[in-house]
Amino acid sequence: MSPLISSNRGGPTSAICCNSAETTSRRATMHHAPQRRGLVKFPSIFRFSSRHEGGLLHALPKPKARKGSAGCTNERKHTATVICERRVAASTSAEVLNSARTSMAAGITSSPKDPRVPKLSTRGRGRSTSARPQLLCGYHQTLAVLLNELEQTVEGDTIVFSVYVLEPGESTARVLDAMRRAAERGVVLDLSVDCSLVSAFTSWCEGTSSMVGDMVALAEAFPATVSFKRQTVPTHAKYIVCHRPGGTSSAVFGGVNIGDRFASWKDFTIRVEGDAVVRALADSLSLTVATAPRPAVSAGSAGRPPPGVVAPKVTRRMLDHKVHAVAAACRPQRPSPPWSALRSPLVTRPPPPLREAVQFVTNRAESVSLLSMLLNRPFAGKYDLEPFLREFFLDAKFHKYTIAMAYMDSRGAALVQLALERGADVDLVMPLNPNVYQDCNRKALSRLLRASAGASGRLRAHIHSEMIHAKVILAQTSARSSHRGGTTAVVGSCNLKTRSFTQFTELNAVVCDVALNQVLLGEVAEVMRESREVHLEHFGRAGADGSMGLRTRGALLPF
Repeated sequence: MSPLISSNRGGPTSAICCNSAETTSRRATMHHAPQRRGLVKFPSIFRFSSRHEGGLLHALPKPKARKGSAGCTNERKHTATVICERRVAASTSAEVLNSARTSMAAGITSSPKDPRVPKLSTRGRGRSTSARPQLLCGYHQTLAVLLNELEQTVEGDTIVFSVYVLEPGESTARVLDAMRRAAERGVVLDLSVDCSLVSAFTSWCEGTSSMVGDMVALAEAFPATVSFKRQTVPTHAKYIVCHRPGGTSSAVFGGVNIGDRFASWKDFTIRVEGDAVVRALADSLSLTVATAPRPAVSAGSAGRPPPGVVAPKVTRRMLDHKVHAVAAACRPQRPSPPWSALRSPLVTRPPPPLREAVQFVTNRAESVSLLSMLLNRPFAGKYDLEPFLREFFLDAKFHKYTIAMAYMDSRGAALVQLALERGADVDLVMPLNPNVYQDCNRKALSRLLRASAGASGRLRAHIHSEMIHAKVILAQTSARSSHRGGTTAVVGSCNLKTRSFTQFTELNAVVCDVALNQVLLGEVAEVMRESREVHLEHFGRAGADGSMGLRTRGALLPF
């Protein structure tokens, strides 16, 4: 639908709904039949030209000003208004159409206006601008977008992919096939999977296997463009970064692993696009990008277009209006520098500030120590997430926190307790039977319930019968607060656990986008409605077999 268009020159406006499919026919009849029903009655000074997009006016004679007029006449004002509105209508229709086509190609049938469905960018090769972040709910939606990101790469692009768990399954095979096709197109792939002792022990406890061997085979099949690294330092961050020198770079990150087993898990990821935000993500993890080798340019070809490309014919009109643009088009284009070079002091234009929608907070483990792992002591590295979360829970402008967390221990519970002690309310949902750390979750939850009894804040704890793998914290400001920040979300890979704070590489984002946070808040609220609220009296003692239990409706359930 196009925006409202004024049909009166000085009076009230009337809404005219113009379908984008009728634009061509209306252009043809607009000048000859201005009185036709459903069309705007334009003044006689309008002249249309097919040389401009949308059939917009390209020249308007200046009408004679009436006596006593301070400047433009009503007709002049109306003319300028209609021109602007038709330009907006044309651009909006094209954007909605492209979004619908790409969403259908990705297998997503929801409305393009839904923030949960990303408007997947086409292969435009112009200068990119940052777009709003988009929320992906669950495994299937994340997988569809991940596959689309892989398919939308061309020769010269670079993909950086990292995941904590890569398990066998049909969905994993689809991801590997998409990577193979990208490598055949000449895309550079930098792949890594966590192969540390921590993930190996977790895999042994769960009795699962990994498809690391398939990635090794992929790297051996394409040694010039594909590299694979076994991460021996615990790397819990999950992300794919697509660096497109001639287009729009994008990234997908969150808590989702790859494998059919995770299809039913409740989890969330974020998709972002734009050079500034993707550069910020890469810098937060100190990522370096290996670009594909470029053909050398001979000395005599400088200043001439590449072979096979015909230089545009320069007319007098182009010379009058677009001299600089034509000259730039005839010069050979330089590839964009990798992210490591963007941090160089030689770059004169600094990246724009990131107080818009997304900022990144990370942990970066640099080495692993067996003794520190046994004693649960910090590894060498830089860990920013725990100090950030401490300040986040102590921030006085937030009066309520909504948390969906897969795993939590006493150290994470102590952070949540800070909010309760200063009077903030907390709504918490966790899985009843997590795949690991069952006893740890139970102890942390019981500690929080005991602490809330003497705190000024209110705690509402919920347990869900299905697996919740999300790591989401939503903070809301009070309506009477002087701060107008609304809802702030922290989404990523970090659990509220000691190992996540001191031993794992983690990637979290602070999201300030209003529309995304409202959808995310609704999704977490829906998970809480499906769960059961528990209190301290519901917890029972250890069973005969030594397992801990949670008493719900008179029954002792394993936890």
